[in-house]
Amino acid sequence: MTAKQQYNAFTSVLNAALGPCPSLLNGACRDFVTWDPHRGQVPRGWWGGLGSTEEIELVIVLGEPSLNTQPGESYGEFPTVAEVSGFINGLYQNVFPTKPLGTELPSERGSVHYNVMLLLQMCFGEDHSLDELAKRTWVTQAVLCSVKKGTLRRHHTSVRQTCWRKYLRMQLDLVPDAFIIPMGNKARDAVSFVAPSRRTPSINVMAAARPSASSRRKDSLQSWEHAAREFRLWKNAGS
Repeated sequence: MTAKQQYNAFTSVLNAALGPCPSLLNGACRDFVTWDPHRGQVPRGWWGGLGSTEEIELVIVLGEPSLNTQPGESYGEFPTVAEVSGFINGLYQNVFPTKPLGTELPSERGSVHYNVMLLLQMCFGEDHSLDELAKRTWVTQAVLCSVKKGTLRRHHTSVRQTCWRKYLRMQLDLVPDAFIIPMGNKARDAVSFVAPSRRTPSINVMAAARPSASSRRKDSLQSWEHAAREFRLWKNAGS
């Protein structure tokens, strides 16, 4: 899987975010989000879209990338979509396939990438390759940049709605026939804001990054399993 092939449908949207985005440099986001490519702090967090937009059946929307970047995550002064996409794809390759429920390691239970892949395998079954899942899925963030520590409450309106309008809406418009699963309240609010009258279903679930405590983990798994069942019913009805 090459980054060029993987992100052809969404390249123009993501290129604008990596420009860097004018809102990050001089607009509403300047005081609230980070831009530090050498430390991995750039708009990021998307995955999938390997095929055409018509092949994408499922969109998963997350909240925003963590302020804590991944080990080894660093980009050039002017990062490209291919550069960022290649690193993210490596993170998903590292957690594929997921282990059977209940046998994953405690460290994996807090991994967004592991939990997203777990949800994808619940939706599509465990007999698909990573490339096949990437062809039928688009994963993105409601807000593409990491939010500076201590600014989360103040940035709610200015940053979130700016990013939702500029980038999330355009991504969802590219796949009008796809089923949407927002993971967490931030993602739920974003999808409701940019696509209030979308004709395809949207099923809200608990966030991908959850505490490893067994009670919270059980709630998360139940919500993901419910969304996966609804997706399969929707998909079978349209077959």
